[in-house]
Amino acid sequence: MTATETAKTIRTTLKREHGWTSRQVSVRVRDLGVSSAIDVTIKDAAVDPAAVRAVALAEHRVARCARTGEILGGGNCYVDVAWAAGVLDAVGAELVAQLRDLEVGVATWRGWRVRATGDGFFEGYAPGRAFDGEPEVYCWGADFCVRQVVERALAGEPATEPEPEPTGTDTPAAAAAAGPVETAHQRARRERAERRAARLSATAEAQFAAARAETAQIPLGQPILVGHHSERRHRAALERADRKGRAAVETARAAERARGAVALAGRSISSDDPEALEALSAKLAALEAKRDAIKASNRARREADGEGVPAYALANLGANIRRVRQRIAELEAAAEREKAPAIEGDGFTISEHPEDNRVRFTFDARPGREACRAMRRAGFRFSRTEGAWQRHLNAAGVYAAKRMARELFGAELA
Repeated sequence: MTATETAKTIRTTLKREHGWTSRQVSVRVRDLGVSSAIDVTIKDAAVDPAAVRAVALAEHRVARCARTGEILGGGNCYVDVAWAAGVLDAVGAELVAQLRDLEVGVATWRGWRVRATGDGFFEGYAPGRAFDGEPEVYCWGADFCVRQVVERALAGEPATEPEPEPTGTDTPAAAAAAGPVETAHQRARRERAERRAARLSATAEAQFAAARAETAQIPLGQPILVGHHSERRHRAALERADRKGRAAVETARAAERARGAVALAGRSISSDDPEALEALSAKLAALEAKRDAIKASNRARREADGEGVPAYALANLGANIRRVRQRIAELEAAAEREKAPAIEGDGFTISEHPEDNRVRFTFDARPGREACRAMRRAGFRFSRTEGAWQRHLNAAGVYAAKRMARELFGAELA
């Protein structure tokens, strides 16, 4: 029986015994050269995967060596059953929403309980299983964990009423309450990043459309007719399409980077944020609560002869706590620092602006390219709004401004 005939048998059996059509379960043949493969893809969450596997894997034929058990090459028919892309994500959308902002805590879904243990790791426990047992799912990343849990849930495990959620720092509510709240400054940065990402995406789509339009009048596969009167126009159209396509790819990559910056803009705490001290204090409290929860979880696991969160996770967490404490101390020192008078030299002015958390270097005349490169190497960026080069106001920033005055103008500043 050929692979095509085998695939037809699987389709017929699925439709006759279960009433599933190709809209619910697709069966496709893939040529592997001397062997063949049949890909059975489940596209409907209402389909019983166990029944599909029972029908499909019955046609799985692999010849093996009677002595060594090794697979013999040629004439094999491999059958693979998998879920279609997006089906598991759509079914587990509610669980994904619970885990999106959960760092340490528990989320429940159809009797399953998923516990975030810290540092991006998640454990999935089937209905009725206790936390002190071995989890059915243990992996890194919320999305991958959700797919594993949903696949097992749809495989036929009975759904039971979820057990009461633990109290204290293990609850999602407590974890959310411990997390920092988005400030107005962060919200404004995130919204700007979202607008930029949307603008770049729209521009990339328009550029791709323009590139396709350049060759829309040329039949698919039409070669260049050398010596024909159309040769010149054909080559010019291909060059324009290539140029616009390359520009569209670059814009699409910039849009992808902008989409990645959206989440960072909403989480990072800038020193020039008026609410930076409050936000950093909230972040410090959340990190300390997370560390305490991991330590409590590790103690409980050790008592049950289980493995806890790896030591490197606690070490990284401790380093983050020390870094946040240091930033809080620097901001408090900057708030108490008195504004220094502006330094005016022959051709430049250095001024401090604590309200914007910036030190600015202003040229009396437009600088040359080499001077601009030197300013960028020193960490300064030009602000069109202020008409000056600036960087964060701290000891390093003030020292860099004085160093640039010495290098570019020969000024000796204390």
